[in-house]
Amino acid sequence: MNVYVKLQLFINQNNNLPVKVVFLDGYYQKIELLFTNWQRANVSGSGLFTPPFGEIRVPFIQLELPTSTEAGNEQEATEGTEQFEVNSQDTQPSTSDESSNEETKMDKVIIYLTIGNAFMTVNGTQMEIDPGRGTVPLIMGGRTILPIRAVVEAIGGSIKWNDTDRKITIIKQNTTIEMWIDKKEMLVNGLSITNDVPPVIIGARTYVPVRFVGENLNCDVGWDQAAQRVTIFTK
Repeated sequence: MNVYVKLQLFINQNNNLPVKVVFLDGYYQKIELLFTNWQRANVSGSGLFTPPFGEIRVPFIQLELPTSTEAGNEQEATEGTEQFEVNSQDTQPSTSDESSNEETKMDKVIIYLTIGNAFMTVNGTQMEIDPGRGTVPLIMGGRTILPIRAVVEAIGGSIKWNDTDRKITIIKQNTTIEMWIDKKEMLVNGLSITNDVPPVIIGARTYVPVRFVGENLNCDVGWDQAAQRVTIFTK
């Protein structure tokens, strides 16, 4: 996302050294950097100055760097100064349409899952399906089931568990899937759908049907019988 930045530079007229820089973003948040202790460099005949100690001021919070005992307050530092404004040309604010497009854009994701393998491959990168637990995809009733959190998060969704209702809720963009342990009736955006395999708990882990979840989250789900492998493609 592009951000508009306004820079204000205050110069001391007596010695032509900066005394303050103020950064303003497009949301009117301000960061101030005060220069309060410029000192001449320790080089014979040099006109250079060593970096000053000062302070940085941000909205609601003030972070202080080591300050000189000679440092004055902000009003003293800015007296007798000239102000310059610099507008960054290549950081102009994006339009609402551009921001919306950037938020909804997502690279294509390809996930490979193999029956009996605790690792999955996401766009060529191998990772654990259920980190630290060695959980593997299984086949139940002719359907592949597994703990689905890593898969859902890999395609940009989120998942919640309600222990009281033994309910799994999966959300991705405008789609919400609700499933209950041992129940074949599921809800997709409030619409009741009966699946042939329900979510189950095996070894204290919640397994859900992969194809049902993937297809209802607008993914293509493929099965390679010879390799015993599931492929999930985001559209």
